[in-house]
Amino acid sequence: MDVFDLTHILTGSMTVYPGKEQPSFHDIAILEKDGYSEKHLNLDSHVGTHIDAPAHMVPGGKTLDEFPVSFFAGSAVIIKIPPGTRLIGKEFLMGFQRKIEVSDFVLFNTGWHRRWNTPEFCLDYPVMDADSAGWICSFPLKGIGVDTISVDPAGSVHWPVHIQILSRGMVIIENLIFNEGIPDEGEFFCFPLKIEMADGSPVRAVFR
Repeated sequence: MDVFDLTHILTGSMTVYPGKEQPSFHDIAILEKDGYSEKHLNLDSHVGTHIDAPAHMVPGGKTLDEFPVSFFAGSAVIIKIPPGTRLIGKEFLMGFQRKIEVSDFVLFNTGWHRRWNTPEFCLDYPVMDADSAGWICSFPLKGIGVDTISVDPAGSVHWPVHIQILSRGMVIIENLIFNEGIPDEGEFFCFPLKIEMADGSPVRAVFR
């Protein structure tokens, strides 16, 4: 069975959400000098391919460490969004209802991941509108995944889609990658670091 890596590599020059600090990676031990290699990492909890906990934006929402590890694995459907789409509408999503009904995760392949590490990545990416987000949230899903920087439009200050999803106890996985040839149904894994009171965490997202 094929295993697909849906994760961007973490680097010091990678795309970050506008206004956020760039991650940094420093050698604190060098093999030739110290007999072993070790790096010091300085990065936000919502950097790269990462997961948002309900606590990220919902008062009293669960932190990632409050979920059982089994929550971060399950069946998934990948919905390919037509090129040129800016608003992902409810009518379009209703065509996938039967697949959504039997899935734990819904993942949106908008093709935007191809713009990673370009100035365009954080601008005008596809998002769900309010109706489609509300409709998706009517299903007993574990989470929603996207290959964009956010589930809300660029420049949003109220984050309505985030709040709709997270207030239902779901998680959000952002900055995914979808490789050519990936099937539209399978198993999805998005294990976060086990950080105390985690509002978010980088993940190694995998589809099988």
